[in-house]
Amino acid sequence: MDTTTRRVAVALGALPLLLTAACAPGGPPDAGPGEPAITVEHGLGTAELAAPPERVVTLSLGDTDLALALGVTPVAMEAFWGSDSGVAPWQEDALAGAAVTVLRPDADGAVPIEQVAAAEPDLILATGLYTVDEQYGRLSQIAPTVAYRNGPLRDTWQESATAAGAALGRAEEAGELVAALEARLADTAAGHPEFDGATFTFSQAHEPGALSVMRSTDDVTAVLLAELGLVMSEEAGELPGSEFSVRVGFEELEAIDADVALVNFYAEDLRDDLEGNTVFRRLPVVEGGGYIPLTNEEFAPLRAATVLSVPEALDVMVPKLEDAVG
Repeated sequence: MDTTTRRVAVALGALPLLLTAACAPGGPPDAGPGEPAITVEHGLGTAELAAPPERVVTLSLGDTDLALALGVTPVAMEAFWGSDSGVAPWQEDALAGAAVTVLRPDADGAVPIEQVAAAEPDLILATGLYTVDEQYGRLSQIAPTVAYRNGPLRDTWQESATAAGAALGRAEEAGELVAALEARLADTAAGHPEFDGATFTFSQAHEPGALSVMRSTDDVTAVLLAELGLVMSEEAGELPGSEFSVRVGFEELEAIDADVALVNFYAEDLRDDLEGNTVFRRLPVVEGGGYIPLTNEEFAPLRAATVLSVPEALDVMVPKLEDAVG
């Protein structure tokens, strides 16, 4: 991965919010002596809890979504980079009125370990934390920690929901949420046959003169778009590298040409930089109306790709895709 995920997280901080803590009833019964009630295996180890957790820290936008969708308000959560409050628009109703600490990663995207420890969690959800490989050892000393299954940002939204549901003692509720969203995605795809086979590219601008272009079909956003019938362009999928995205200079902007080109801009001046470029303006996807610029608020639900954010993403993206593909 390039530095985008780290950089967008850097601008956010640990500030208190006044919200109401709410936890839905249910979950597995307490275990007997020495026997964990909850065991979750993940890519970095195993998390064991004697009882469903009561104090949960969430270390990515997606992990916060999953806890909220399952009726659990975290005691501390990573901030959303697209708002001053650190709360994503689709999280506001679920968080209205609770007392939550919003955490600001450092300049390298690392979690503030001391603040996590100060929250006294009995579970840390870090399925979507890109730097979890580097910090898992310290985090797991604070509390049982659930990381990714397949790799950073490589779990499907279904896998992340399943892991969170198991860790929170709400596996049945998670399964119901997954089934409902899968049905909505299937209905959306069936209602838009024009999406089937349409090619896409997905890029981010976070520095002048270049884009970070997604190249991995295993990326969570690529998988989500594929569920609507779209296919990553062959050119993007063949870009060199081993990470899920690669830096492409403006002299190579042909790499983003497809039926649909989705581009997120970290700052508005970066949009002006791209849209003023002659090579960009002459791309067939731009001349043909397939270019879709995305604000951070439009981009974030696609990147989080959770049972809470995807409905928001569909509300925003489906009309844009209709216009672009149609």
